[in-house]
Amino acid sequence: ARVCGCVVAGEGGSGEGNARHTPPGTRRGSHARMDLREFYAGGIGGAVGVLTCQPLDLLKVQRQTATARTSRQAVSWRLKDALSWWKGCSYPVYTSCIQNALVFYAFNKVAAALEPGTGTRAYSMPTVFAAGATAGAIQSLITAPVENIKIRCQVNEGKLSPTRELVRLARTHGAANGPMRGFWVTVLRDTPSFGVYFVVYDSVRELLNPNCRETDSDGAAAHLLAGGLAGSAAWLSIYPIDVAKTRIQSAPAAKADSLLDTLRQIAKEKNLTAGLSSCILRA
Repeated sequence: ARVCGCVVAGEGGSGEGNARHTPPGTRRGSHARMDLREFYAGGIGGAVGVLTCQPLDLLKVQRQTATARTSRQAVSWRLKDALSWWKGCSYPVYTSCIQNALVFYAFNKVAAALEPGTGTRAYSMPTVFAAGATAGAIQSLITAPVENIKIRCQVNEGKLSPTRELVRLARTHGAANGPMRGFWVTVLRDTPSFGVYFVVYDSVRELLNPNCRETDSDGAAAHLLAGGLAGSAAWLSIYPIDVAKTRIQSAPAAKADSLLDTLRQIAKEKNLTAGLSSCILRA
């Protein structure tokens, strides 16, 4: 499942994205340590998730940025070149391990601080939400610039080098209005959505297998179903903000509007849910 854009599977990613984590409701004695197997498995899983879901992500971004064209017209030119469906996916793939590590570390640190102890009692849902939301905010430091470059590659009809675009934005507009444009909108999107993701994920697991968060006794099928429902719920909770973020990050620097102005324009166009079907299918 993808939590906007995380790893948990954000777009990026960005996106709610492809995060692999120790079941968040389980108390562990060492919250700050990440098993290297978890780190590499999460990174590989995140990379595979990005590559698998990139065509759906392209559809989402193109529909979110299509103002005067229909969704089909917005992406029809992509059909001429199959590899174009994966434009912009390099940075999300490269950073999946780091993003996964940040989410894992931040969640466990915050959860352990809110409910200290080394037992196996499951964390309360308010703690799960707070820890997930904090993790979402922190990983935005990676998600924002990565998704910014990815989106620019996806909406460009020619061939755009992600690295050259990153350097060009930094030199021309500086960090804040260049690579980091849309950072605060990303934080606004990922903070609540990650909280929602972790709470729904744990709640579905408990519904299917009571007390599984304490015993870790549920199987892969339960994790898959919980992740899919959690990813969908997370996207639904903030989707109009994601549409606005895509518009802001894809706009020329001189034409970038504020979040409120962008939301008003999107509402006027009746595009607040543009690309939502592709997004839910990806989750």
